[in-house]
Amino acid sequence: AIMCAYFTYVYCLWIFLSWLPSYLFEFRHFTLIKVGLFASLPLFAGVVGDTVGGLATDWLLKKTGNTRLARRSVAIVGLLGCCSFIVPAALTGNAYTAIYCLTASMFFLECTIGPSWAVPMDAGGKYSGTVSGMMNMAGNFGGALSPLVFGVLVQYGNWQAPFIVAAVLLVMGAGVWAFWLDPDRSVLDAADTSPVTLEQGV
Repeated sequence: AIMCAYFTYVYCLWIFLSWLPSYLFEFRHFTLIKVGLFASLPLFAGVVGDTVGGLATDWLLKKTGNTRLARRSVAIVGLLGCCSFIVPAALTGNAYTAIYCLTASMFFLECTIGPSWAVPMDAGGKYSGTVSGMMNMAGNFGGALSPLVFGVLVQYGNWQAPFIVAAVLLVMGAGVWAFWLDPDRSVLDAADTSPVTLEQGV
């Protein structure tokens, strides 16, 4: 569950890191100078989102003592918030509206970083390094796949399609956080319930 949730985040992140300048230049027809300026706005918003998401999940945990609420609520709001802005960014006919929406979507997407990296420690215990590594590996699969899928969809479809695919993944990621990913469930508990091997039996 942790790996799947992080896959959806990194997949969407790499749209901003790889294809955004080309999108603004080729589809939105901004000059190169404006591309340099406007492509940076979502990244600045992401810096703010990183901080807000981390502060929010820690504040909720301190106030409620409820790890599930603190991690899930921030991550779900972040993913669905990103989805709610990335769709109009793709569909609007106004280039400047698209920039504003992409900036907002990146802010919300980055709000998920705090809970995402807290959960491996919540659930991993003494294996938090392993859980973090597995999570990051899954995310990088998404990061490798995202630019490829974006390019194929643009070549054989249109510039809106990659953002719609990302929106679907964001909703799926929010579903993983809501119904599957449980930060209170320790990976140690899962290990304890695994079948006993011959070596363990001996």
